[in-house]
Amino acid sequence: MTEQELLELKAEIDEARSAVSELTGRKSYLEEQLKDVWHCSSSEEAKGKIEEFDSEIKELTNQFNKLTKKIQDDYNI
Repeated sequence: MTEQELLELKAEIDEARSAVSELTGRKSYLEEQLKDVWHCSSSEEAKGKIEEFDSEIKELTNQFNKLTKKIQDDYNI
């Protein structure tokens, strides 16, 4: 390997280290936010909450559609 190739490799390694450091910081921030805002201690727990929210949204949508249909039927809309 030439000196130039080694210098290029060193630059790539330094860039990768910087990226890893930045991503590690982002991960820590997102984990903190997950705990503070959503009160979840893991991504699995967050996935469970998402599933609960999805079910709740579907149920509320069904209720809304039924009530809308009833209003339309009651008032001949």
